[in-house]
Amino acid sequence: MMSALVTSLIVLAIIIVGAFAGSALGKVLPSHHLSDSSKDIVKFGTGFIATLAALVLGLLVASAKSSYDAKAEEIQQSAAKIILLDHLLRQYGPEAKPARDMMRAVLVARQNMRWVKSESAVPDQDVRQSQQGAGPDAIRSIIVALVPANDGQRSLQTRSLHIIDDFMQTRWLFIAQSTAGISIPLLVVLVVWLATIAFGTGLYAPRNGTVAAVALLCAVSVSGAVYLIAAMYDPFEGIMRISDAPLRTALGYLDN
Repeated sequence: MMSALVTSLIVLAIIIVGAFAGSALGKVLPSHHLSDSSKDIVKFGTGFIATLAALVLGLLVASAKSSYDAKAEEIQQSAAKIILLDHLLRQYGPEAKPARDMMRAVLVARQNMRWVKSESAVPDQDVRQSQQGAGPDAIRSIIVALVPANDGQRSLQTRSLHIIDDFMQTRWLFIAQSTAGISIPLLVVLVVWLATIAFGTGLYAPRNGTVAAVALLCAVSVSGAVYLIAAMYDPFEGIMRISDAPLRTALGYLDN
């Protein structure tokens, strides 16, 4: 999957090429093609396409923001589960200290969330299992191995297993979501429409520095919006990286 920067640069290049193509064609067209009536028709067509492009761009922004917010909420929920799990293990007693120590080590190693991409890109099952050996699976194994001495400890063990299972489900959800990205069909349609708008505008636009600068700023603005959309689908890296503050807060509770 292409990075957000590469995607936005490709969009920028296509829009600029469309504008230059329209400007170049406008120089060689016969005069009757450049009449006021022709210009009105072109304006109507580009205005209609601009409306459609705005709707698609808004749809892409809404979809990307929804994905971004969902992942941010999942991180907050994970932090809350970590704090609750540590609280339950504290109540269980000193027998659960190895599980708490491993949970703290795992949180320290993975609080920046960059492990999501690395684990989703591991093709070899043995390597994947070796990575899991120091992760939530190992914590779960330690909790399962606990031998409750009374009903209270048995209840704490059951609740702890339920929480760690929920946490592991969220972990796999992160890995599955890491392959999600901007909708390519919608992006292609949007770029075609934007290039068409740039082409139609370039046909009748005056050839001077001011017009060229404004056209460039418009193209940069649209490609910047595409960059933000693509970046929100990759919230664990880049400028739109989700804050790890909830996990650092959870780590602070574990250190107490």
